[in-house]
Amino acid sequence: MVSALIIQIGLSRIESGLFHFSSYSANTNLLLEIVHHYPYYILVPGIVAPVMEELIFRKVLFGNFSRFIPFLPAALISSLLFSLAHMDGHFLIYASIGLLFCYIYYRTGTIITSTFSHIFLNLFIILLSSL
Repeated sequence: MVSALIIQIGLSRIESGLFHFSSYSANTNLLLEIVHHYPYYILVPGIVAPVMEELIFRKVLFGNFSRFIPFLPAALISSLLFSLAHMDGHFLIYASIGLLFCYIYYRTGTIITSTFSHIFLNLFIILLSSL
């Protein structure tokens, strides 16, 4: 799952360097604030959200689209919707990570692999951000 971390870090640097976007994420900061006050809440962004997002964006959307259209257009549609759902301005990062999770799901043929990858990424970012 190192590739998801590389995408996250690399594209964050590109966004800030090339496009002068802030690396600030309103979503992440809000979640960290809630986790700080209610530590058990880490289960929501760390486990519950990735499971739901993988079921919706990879299993349902990508899975159904890929039955009728080729891999890349299906993955792009699913990933763009995934990116828009996060609504914090880091569309390039979320869309790229969505593409990676589509690829993982497509390549392995099981939603469990992309789900665990997504859980690992979210927990790692939450833990790293809270240091």
